[in-house]
Amino acid sequence: MLGPLEAWHDGVPVPLGDQQQRFVLVVLLLHANKPVTPARLAEIVWADREAKPTLVRSYIKRLRDVVGDATIETTPTGYLLRIGDDQLDTARFARLRAEAADVRADDPRRAIALLREAVGLWRGKFLEDIDIDRVGGAEVISPDESYPDVVGDLAELEIEAGDHRPARDRLRPLVQADPASQKHAELLIRALLAGGDRVAALRVFHGTREALAALRMAPGDRKS
Repeated sequence: MLGPLEAWHDGVPVPLGDQQQRFVLVVLLLHANKPVTPARLAEIVWADREAKPTLVRSYIKRLRDVVGDATIETTPTGYLLRIGDDQLDTARFARLRAEAADVRADDPRRAIALLREAVGLWRGKFLEDIDIDRVGGAEVISPDESYPDVVGDLAELEIEAGDHRPARDRLRPLVQADPASQKHAELLIRALLAGGDRVAALRVFHGTREALAALRMAPGDRKS
């Protein structure tokens, strides 16, 4: 889900069916290991709490044929997609981030490896090919804001360890997208200076100062 919706089994991509079927799967994934009632599924996906139960059942049956190692169980309170944390990229990302935080002080190299793995899970914006309004709308909590924070944490560790090049390459697109992000701009300047690129570092500094001025902010102020 950290990018376009994709599923893989033994290294082979799994066809997920038509748009409605993908919406049903996403709702189950967003409630992984928790039951979702047929009425709630119908309300979210079809905007019709009274949609025929046979319609929901037909999509569940189709999905059971394609979910592979995961299973969709029928429980007294609804349908439950049972899936391991390592099978779901959002859960895996959260676990890797937490593990990195636990070892950061004592084993920064291990923290770097964990955060690199976490960042590597991202293939684009969260569910970028799914209409979020069709799978829960405002109820869906996107992890997109976590990505820049993790890149920043990773870059800081890499710079401290002398690995300025990967830090530089990950930070550049973030600073280009949001030059007013002082944390990432500061880290990028450090990475560029570590690589001897003083001209590029000055360019980032001036670009960030201009972006902050456009927001009527001074360096050191934080965006709310």
